[in-house]
Amino acid sequence: NEKKIKIGYLVVAKDLSNIKQYETSLKESEEKYRKIFEESSDCIFIADKAGTFLDINMAGTKLFKAYETPLINYNLLNLINKQTEKKQFLREIKKNKTIANFAIQFKCLDKTTIDCLVSASIIESNSKKTIGYRGIIKDISIQKETEKLVLKTIVNTQEAERKRFAKDIHDSLGQQLSAIKFYIGTSAAGTREKKKKNLLLKANA
Repeated sequence: NEKKIKIGYLVVAKDLSNIKQYETSLKESEEKYRKIFEESSDCIFIADKAGTFLDINMAGTKLFKAYETPLINYNLLNLINKQTEKKQFLREIKKNKTIANFAIQFKCLDKTTIDCLVSASIIESNSKKTIGYRGIIKDISIQKETEKLVLKTIVNTQEAERKRFAKDIHDSLGQQLSAIKFYIGTSAAGTREKKKKNLLLKANA
């Protein structure tokens, strides 16, 4: 009261059940995302605005062959093998804020190269400033090798067919020419007219 003597208690009760449910739901979503993130067969990454990896899954570790060195703090852009592809990638993603199935050749930590398709988008702050990138990298090296093998097989098959066709024509033409030569020779032998005989003999020479 006015004399600072306690005369009772004022209690405010707040229902936290909705907050608890929200926190539980959020935790479940995070766990679900993390499971998808870790179990994906494709590389999933999050990078800062400079391109430095902030998070990358196990598939990314395998993709870049980073078995002994953690990829965190490695720069995605510095792993692009060709400068032209790097410039084009940055130009496209800055222009559209997202990019899908962009063909890029990366260099792995063991110095080998891999052909990939990158789908990524810009992460923005509330003030619409770029603060990073997130995306998926799909390894298409096997697909590329298969395409090269198929193309090589097609070319080899066409070449073999061309040679076979040429041989068939040669054999057929050879038989026809032999028959024509035999006919001319026979005709020359049976001709008494000198001028005609000389012409046939010249054609049969």
